[in-house]
Amino acid sequence: MNFLRNLLSASAAPLPAETVFPEENLLLNVPQGDGYFLTRPGALLKAGRYKVIRKLGRGSSSSTFLVEDLSPKHGLEYFAVKVLSVSSTIALREGIIQELDVLQVVKDGPWGPGHINPALPILLDHFALQGPHGVHYCFVTWTSCSDVGAFRATAPTGSLSVYIVKPIICATVDAVRFLHTRDIIHAGMWLLSVLTPTSSWLTAV
Repeated sequence: MNFLRNLLSASAAPLPAETVFPEENLLLNVPQGDGYFLTRPGALLKAGRYKVIRKLGRGSSSSTFLVEDLSPKHGLEYFAVKVLSVSSTIALREGIIQELDVLQVVKDGPWGPGHINPALPILLDHFALQGPHGVHYCFVTWTSCSDVGAFRATAPTGSLSVYIVKPIICATVDAVRFLHTRDIIHAGMWLLSVLTPTSSWLTAV
């Protein structure tokens, strides 16, 4: 594991025998797997701009981390950074996936005075990182709460009240409507792909 310590900051504490985030095998390279990003809490990204706090989750093509912005420009200090695997970064570069283009379209939407921001990820920053398996492309967005399925599971009855469901449905439909006006189709409409809005968003609604 000595080579892992050398890949991380020199001031970091020694890594344990197992990987820091054990949900996926972080040691697999692209020929062996997808080449997920290898990091740890306290690691610095983008020349020291962002500090990794903890892992938020992962999907088939990326991992997402909670980070602290050490030079905040948006009035908030904490954001989510989605880090594409090496395989997905290659697919992005070759135009097989168009996530950056879609996020740019959403960012340039009519969000301003008199408009409620729909439940869509707003791109705040994007950059590339060099990792031990190759290059990873990263997207910085606002943080979100849990997905609707997990949120529903916290209810004592196993279901959500109407006054909670209505704004979630409204935000989801409004988000899809906006995407359709930009000729973008969202193909993953299920509970795990819909994140519940933050308390500040609900207050705005």
